[in-house]
Amino acid sequence: MTRYYVVSDPDNVPLCLLRRVARPDGLVDEALRRDLRWHPTDRFAVNARNGEYEIEEIPAERADAIADRWRAAWLAR
Repeated sequence: MTRYYVVSDPDNVPLCLLRRVARPDGLVDEALRRDLRWHPTDRFAVNARNGEYEIEEIPAERADAIADRWRAAWLAR
């Protein structure tokens, strides 16, 4: 099972897209990077220590929409 999360700025603009993937060997936390691939991240652990951001769980459809907007913007550069 995969769960998706977003970190947004005060104006509710997405800053970071995260996912937590349940695999047979345990949970894997990943962030979507500018190369449009998912990479391991420690954002959940760091945030648990410092509380810098509010990490909000979102439906897969919203995560897809955010990724699609970023993909269009990043590929246009």
